[in-house]
Amino acid sequence: MRAILALVILALFAGLSFADGAPAPPDPATADLLDRALALAQSVPDQAERADAVGRVAAEIARYDPKRALAALKAEVETHEASSAMAAAAEVLAKDNRLLGLATLLRIDEVSTVMDALSRIIALEAIADFDEAAKIIERVEPLTVRRMVEREVARAIWADFPGERASAVEASLRWAQAITDPVTRNEALAYAAEGAAGLSLERAQEIAQDITDAEPRDLALRLIVQQVAGSDPEAAQALLGRIETPLQRDLAGAEVVAGLAKAGRAQEALALTDAVRKSLGEDIENPLDQSLIRERLATAIVGLEPAMALSITSEVWPPADRYALQCRLAGTIGRTDQGHAQELLRDAWIEVRRIDTPLFQRRIAAAGLASAAVAAPELLDRMAEDQPQLVQDALPAAVRILATDDPEAALKLTDRLTDARAAQQCRAVVVTLIAGSHADLARSVAEGLEMPGPKSAALVALAAATRAG
Repeated sequence: MRAILALVILALFAGLSFADGAPAPPDPATADLLDRALALAQSVPDQAERADAVGRVAAEIARYDPKRALAALKAEVETHEASSAMAAAAEVLAKDNRLLGLATLLRIDEVSTVMDALSRIIALEAIADFDEAAKIIERVEPLTVRRMVEREVARAIWADFPGERASAVEASLRWAQAITDPVTRNEALAYAAEGAAGLSLERAQEIAQDITDAEPRDLALRLIVQQVAGSDPEAAQALLGRIETPLQRDLAGAEVVAGLAKAGRAQEALALTDAVRKSLGEDIENPLDQSLIRERLATAIVGLEPAMALSITSEVWPPADRYALQCRLAGTIGRTDQGHAQELLRDAWIEVRRIDTPLFQRRIAAAGLASAAVAAPELLDRMAEDQPQLVQDALPAAVRILATDDPEAALKLTDRLTDARAAQQCRAVVVTLIAGSHADLARSVAEGLEMPGPKSAALVALAAATRAG
């Protein structure tokens, strides 16, 4: 499926205009990484896996050479009989209407992927030729799809493509203002305000004030708070009083709590936590919404007041989420109180035996393994002895949880995977997650991979990090 989607996307990319002519070629180091990645992907024995791997590489190559990427994908899709008819049909449609071919794929199971691709394609066109992008979106059917894409383009313009942020935000704002449907326009304006907040709080608030309805205006204010809470919690806190919708206000409140905690303003963070907890009980009925905010509050303050964080955890529903959160908090608590962390992890592990839903079991187990790796490594062997298959099933998710904050610990966890292929795939995932922040370690791990599929994925991640950084 990845190859089919990439094939159609790249066919569209190949026909798009670029503001400065053809895309600039990659630097020699990036070109070498992509050449190696493509050769490895093309050597994967399994046909479906090979098409998936080539699709991943082609998506990155397309930034520099869409025609080469398209050629690489055609060779894979044309040998995939189960998919060739759909791919051919989409290509025929795309000849007359660049996006209609891709839109037809919305009837299959990869809807979210297609939607994201649509948004990014039109955003790229909007940067290069606003009027042409506006013409393209008018041809996207059905109407509900068009509205969703219109909204997402406003964020993609400034979030997904490198360039001058100020001009990208203004392009995002222009795009939002041109949307004819008032509901979609207001939501798109909220995303434009989010982008502006990274540059100017004043400009972001001006955009938010132009939103005519209360709910999308509150969405915009909450997104602004999310952007600034980490660097300016005081300004973010001042915006809370302007948010009327309880859900948006409490989500924003949790972000401010995290910002205050990060800034060392413990008393204010804990006072605001109390206020948000009270609001949750009085104003928000959906228990899942309540639990989402409680998880964010508990995670924000666990380093300040572990007892309060754990008391919030007891209010989280369903129980699987409660114990998964307890495991995550144990990882932080273990930095100062390893005994308490071990107690929390043992308690959660007992709960795993009582749950008969594999998905919930894996959720708790992944969080427990990740925290045990840093706070109580001696528990890992006991967990594996107690639930060997569950541990194997949960290890990939645990590696993901750890990778960004503690890549060394994440890599050690991959050594516990008994399946060599799964271990290599997990190490490639670690490379993908740390390529931009731990370049030397990522490169070392990537070069140590042996299987062509995982190594190809890791090299693509290195190339993408080089481009972004």
